[in-house]
Amino acid sequence: MRDDAPLPNDQLGSYLLNHDTPQAAARHTSAIARLAIVVLGISLAINALQAIAILQLFPLYRVVPFFVTFSDKADQVVTIDAPKANLTNLAILNEANVRTYITARHTISADPYETYQRWQGVVHTMSAPTVYSSFLEETKPIYNDLTQKKFTRGIRVLSITQPSPGFYRVEFEATDRRLGQGLTDSGEDRRTFVADLRYVNAPQTIRYEDRYLNPIGFTVINYSVAPKK
Repeated sequence: MRDDAPLPNDQLGSYLLNHDTPQAAARHTSAIARLAIVVLGISLAINALQAIAILQLFPLYRVVPFFVTFSDKADQVVTIDAPKANLTNLAILNEANVRTYITARHTISADPYETYQRWQGVVHTMSAPTVYSSFLEETKPIYNDLTQKKFTRGIRVLSITQPSPGFYRVEFEATDRRLGQGLTDSGEDRRTFVADLRYVNAPQTIRYEDRYLNPIGFTVINYSVAPKK
């Protein structure tokens, strides 16, 4: 029997003898190469689809109107848009803003920083520029006089009426009290004033941290006050 002849029960020997040739190896290499090309093509197609999907997401970035965002939220600028619809409770909100404005404008606290924050916050936000400038000019001598005499000024709103749209008349009581004394001490002085103010609800550009001070754009465009006769 020849050395390379397959054994009677050796099925692999005959297969290797007849098929394990250089041509078969070349065919195997070619098949593997074709498979690699197919896999590479599928991978490139998937990557292309992912790139297209990502590009289509760019227009979906959220755009928030009236916001300019910086690194710190305290530096953000917010534009308050005045209400355009006839809101049922808008009159109530405006009257509440009138009460808040009168109280903030005329109150003088024992703490200068607290008074300054009130004037720079509520009064500034709810006043037109000309009204706020006049307020500072009128209030500075009163503030200096009261602080030098060590007095504070408390405000109590007595009545609010609206003679016509956009116009309020407010009667309030101002109590000047020397620091460290109570309500019944002789060091206090009470007077009643009448204030007339005209307002509009207008868009405003304010700091992010002040966005809740005046959410409906309440703006005093004319203000006058005088002792009640």
